[in-house]
Amino acid sequence: MNSGCNLQKRTAKGKEKSTALRLHKIAGWRIFVTTRNVKHNIGSALAETNMAANNMVRLKEYLQSNFHVNDREWGVTQQHVKLQRIPGGEFFLREGNICRQLAFIVEGVMRYLRFEEMGDETTCYFVSENDFVGDPESFATQKPSDKNLFAVTDCMLATISYEAWQRLSKTLPRFPEISAAINQKTMMDLLAQRDFLLNKDAAARYLYFIEHYPYILQRTPLGYIASYLGMTQQSLSRLRGQLS
Repeated sequence: MNSGCNLQKRTAKGKEKSTALRLHKIAGWRIFVTTRNVKHNIGSALAETNMAANNMVRLKEYLQSNFHVNDREWGVTQQHVKLQRIPGGEFFLREGNICRQLAFIVEGVMRYLRFEEMGDETTCYFVSENDFVGDPESFATQKPSDKNLFAVTDCMLATISYEAWQRLSKTLPRFPEISAAINQKTMMDLLAQRDFLLNKDAAARYLYFIEHYPYILQRTPLGYIASYLGMTQQSLSRLRGQLS
């Protein structure tokens, strides 16, 4: 009886020890997995932070080289700028809505388009890296826009809201001057993009486009390019075949 009882106690102690060992291993595994996940999350966060910093550097370099923004002015400006991803196929701005943000394209291609009465779309302008986009008039007045701005590809934008713009205008004495210069450059760039379409035949328009805008051609559906050049997609396909 005593032996049996002692055996049961020893067995119970063995089970307790074995169970404790298994729990220790399981706990150790959980700690390992948790630690690994933390390291993974930290690594992902650092990668995203570095990417965001690189995207901000692009805007900084552009402002410094084109508008002579100094380090102090940039330090204030970047506090009001936010990065925003726009998937390809989505609108950044639609006609009838108020333009509440202006943006600098860090990466990607967008297009301004017009909806025709029969439902067709006409591409008015293409914009890509290092271009500012939005509707300055709607943005300044906070009235509905007459423009449509569409992401052709996935885009990374550095955006500034109307409220942030107002704060910067009061904080930085030179900001109204800088913003006026940005608007002027943006308008001139868009006008230059339309100039070559005048007084040229279809072949000349297409050849000029592929020479001066190859970075848009490579990432844009043929139908969008055809409507921009003032022809049907079928006509552009035939023209490309004749020129190849």
